Amino acid sequence: MLSRKPPAPRAGSTTEEHMRTYTAFALTGLVAAGLLAGCSTSTASEDPLTVTTTSTEPASTESTPTEAPKEACTDPTMDLAETQFGLYLSDEALPSDPSPWTFEVEENQFDPCAQLSWVVLEGKNDPGKALVFFHGEDMIRDQEPVVLPVADVIRVSDTQVKVGDTTYTLEGESLTVDNPSQGQTLSIATPPPAREAITRYYGNVNGKPWDQELKPSGMYTYPIGEHNLLCSNPYEGRIMCQRGNFPHVNTMEQDGLIDDQSADVAMMSFSLPFYLETQYLPGGNMEGDGTLAPGTYRQGDLLIKYTGDTLTFTNGTVAYELGDGIARFNDDSPLLLDSIKASEYLRSIGG
Repeated sequence: MLSRKPPAPRAGSTTEEHMRTYTAFALTGLVAAGLLAGCSTSTASEDPLTVTTTSTEPASTESTPTEAPKEACTDPTMDLAETQFGLYLSDEALPSDPSPWTFEVEENQFDPCAQLSWVVLEGKNDPGKALVFFHGEDMIRDQEPVVLPVADVIRVSDTQVKVGDTTYTLEGESLTVDNPSQGQTLSIATPPPAREAITRYYGNVNGKPWDQELKPSGMYTYPIGEHNLLCSNPYEGRIMCQRGNFPHVNTMEQDGLIDDQSADVAMMSFSLPFYLETQYLPGGNMEGDGTLAPGTYRQGDLLIKYTGDTLTFTNGTVAYELGDGIARFNDDSPLLLDSIKASEYLRSIGG
């Protein structure tokens, strides 16, 4: 797992954007069961193309590009979503004619400490693959991606790679292309089809910011001190945690205390409007999917940091922290993604 440092303040974030409810979240019972379920699936193409990454030593008779001097790496844990390309990762779509090209990240070779690195994208609505290149922490903008049936990516040196018959060479901060391939061109100099906040984690070639991936539809128990907290799976941009068992006897929503009883339910929203609601509801008797140990988990698009005393949920844009007597927004969570590069890039291309 990659340990992250606290990011710089996120561009455009204000306290007034959030509807906040700060209510003591006293955990006074055991949680043993859960209800909500959901899952996500993705459909691969019928005949997927395999992308492999290998390294070769050039023959002694061939000339190789002069290696650029290596600069100190300031953030080896930088997430792919924190680069300028993060602007397009939220909606996983790149502008193209006649319609946006939707994709998923097939191979994440982004390395913030490398002279030249890349990611391989696989099309969802149209077959084919595309490459986006990086120089250190920055996306290389002077070569727009081309959709091709990519066979393999071969690293020749720190500043040169080959893709089929095409050679890409980093010269300074620019990428030159020898024998360029023909295909559908994708734009990385046009604002994305949707301008949403960064809401996914990808990590980089060195690792991912989570220890384990949980079932998207799973409901898990987190011991907090002497008590347990059961949390539902992320569903329609929300997640619910309760010290009692699911399902609830009623669905009445009311903030704060009821008849002097401490709240035992927290509902958190990860889509606009962001909100945190706490309430008291008697529980049911269905079982969950297991008890987790302290660690960092990914469930759907959420990161979950469990310390044993507190539980933090975040989608990279907003973070909530729960614990014994704690239910709050956590604007200082080190798990939050830094969107400064993506925001600056959006302004630079007229977004």
